[in-house]
This record gives sequence, C-alpha cells and structure tokens, in this order.
Amino acid sequence: MSVYKEVQFIGSDFPLVFAGGFAQSPAGGNAFAIPQRNVIVTVVGTGTVVIHGSAQALPPDFSATSTISNSHAVIVVADYSLATNQYVTSIIVAGATKICELNTNFLTWMGIQVTAGSPEVIVTITDNA
Repeated sequence: MSVYKEVQFIGSDFPLVFAGGFAQSPAGGNAFAIPQRNVIVTVVGTGTVVIHGSAQALPPDFSATSTISNSHAVIVVADYSLATNQYVTSIIVAGATKICELNTNFLTWMGIQVTAGSPEVIVTITDNA
C-alpha cells in the first residue's frame, strides 16, 4: 500500500519496449506524459539510460533533432546511489540497481533512451500528497 494518494508506474506492469534506442509509449511515439511533479527512475541491469525532457504542449519526437516546434533536451537527474547525491546526465549501471530523481519542474513530457546495454527501467510518478 502506498502512502501517496496517486502513484503511477511506467514499465512495472508491462516491460518497456525500445525502438531506435527510445522507450515506446503505449499511446504511440516515444514521449511519456508527466502528470505529476515527482518522478523517480529505477534502472536495473547493465547499460546506460539518458532521460530527455520537454516543456511543449504536444508530445515531441525525442529521436528527432530538437527544433522550436519539437523542443527537447537531456535533463539532469539526482543519482541517489552516490554519496554526494550527484547530478548526472546519464544513469550508468553495471550489474546493479540505481534510483534517480528527475527534476521535472514545468516539464510536460519525458523520453527514456538506452544508449548502451539493455537495462530494465521503471518510472514512478506521484503527486506527493
């Protein structure tokens, strides 16, 4: 049972499917809506994961070049496994588990990209209420 009123999980009930390096949304495309402010990414296995973010109204195509009408960028994450709670632009695991917090203030969309290996990814989203 969760202490939060609303918790959503992406990738726990169904494995994320990756194409062209990006997780594919069940709604189509490679953008996942960020309906709440608090987002945690859990990465297990071996590989590298990069999180992209966008603040535009419509879902971007994270695999395409960023333009004014398809704007997105790699966002930093706080790696909870590091003693300094260091901010990083990629989550690197080697037969381990990492938990990272995304700074999603005002972001509306996120993309999950695997740039190396084949780690498993779960995203937890909550309203913190």
